[in-house]
Amino acid sequence: MAVRTTAVAAAVLTAAVAVYALAQARRTRVLSRQLARERVSHRLTSGCLVRDLDVFRRRLGQAMAQQAVLAAAGLVLDDALSDHDPMTPPMEGGPR
Repeated sequence: MAVRTTAVAAAVLTAAVAVYALAQARRTRVLSRQLARERVSHRLTSGCLVRDLDVFRRRLGQAMAQQAVLAAAGLVLDDALSDHDPMTPPMEGGPR
């Protein structure tokens, strides 16, 4: 009877170890797939960030250049109008 009990216990233990090993293998596969998805997501996000920053810098440079041109044109226009505007009061020290 002791031999049979030992054999049953060994069989139950073997089955438990096998079930545990299968569960761990499945968990490892699931975690590996999740990690692979996270890596792909990170690469895509990083690529989009680089692309978006390049576009932002280019647009910012264009806007700053336009602003500089407009500011220079405004100064030229103000200077030209100040010479010809009869409504402008004379400045200290007399006319230009």
